[in-house]
Amino acid sequence: MLAGIAPAPAAHGASGTWLDEFVELGLPLILFIALYFWSSRKAKRKQ
Repeated sequence: MLAGIAPAPAAHGASGTWLDEFVELGLPLILFIALYFWSSRKAKRKQ
């Protein structure tokens, strides 16, 4: 038995719940998509 080896999920601090998965994967994905659409919107021309 090796005392210095932690289980794989504990290595990066995730406990494996759906909330952890959303925070680690879903939230950055939504943020990047929102920033992409924000940066690619067309400026309105003044008349």
